[in-house]
Amino acid sequence: MTCRDKRKQRQCDRDVKIAEGIISGKTAYIPYEREKKEAQGNRKGGGANTDGRNDEMAERATGLLRLLIPAITAKMSDIYDPRDKSKITHSAETLVTYGLLMFLCHVSSCREANRLLGGEGAP
Repeated sequence: MTCRDKRKQRQCDRDVKIAEGIISGKTAYIPYEREKKEAQGNRKGGGANTDGRNDEMAERATGLLRLLIPAITAKMSDIYDPRDKSKITHSAETLVTYGLLMFLCHVSSCREANRLLGGEGAP
């Protein structure tokens, strides 16, 4: 008898023992139901068509940072970007700025930042 067969046999024996206990009244069956959390997609829009409000807010924040800290943004434009040029949606400067803003605002994940930018509020 293989290990897998032994495991199946033990599980079957356990199931029979539990069923006998429930039938005899010695064991109470209480189903456990877990509250379902609503899943959030990996992308900002979650598959829905967005009006670009998040992109606009990120661009405004980037512009504000450029006004306040010109030396740092000048250094950020020199960052080497190893990504494929045909697949780039946002510049490396914008991504680094977004990461810095997340750090400064004590936001732990991109999803949480997207929720805050989307106006849904923090969890």
